[in-house]
Amino acid sequence: MIYIVLAWSAIYAFDHLVVKPVVILKTTDLHPLTIVSILIIGGHMFGLWGLVLGIPMFCIAKIFFQEFAGVLQRRRPQAMLPKAVQSTNSF
Repeated sequence: MIYIVLAWSAIYAFDHLVVKPVVILKTTDLHPLTIVSILIIGGHMFGLWGLVLGIPMFCIAKIFFQEFAGVLQRRRPQAMLPKAVQSTNSF
């Protein structure tokens, strides 16, 4: 009986600590350590809701900041660019 519980616990731990973070890595483009950190911090701070909504909220924030950085980069005036970059943008 004890071997069954130990085997089940090992499979459960492997699934939740290795397999699920790798699957989420493929779908969200986040590193597994980031995923585990989000789950630990979200679960500690917000309990069950932190575990359920931690990764989706992090992905939303990540996409928002990537798009915001892209907008800022496109709107950067030419005067702020270094001289070497200005000379190559002669179109």
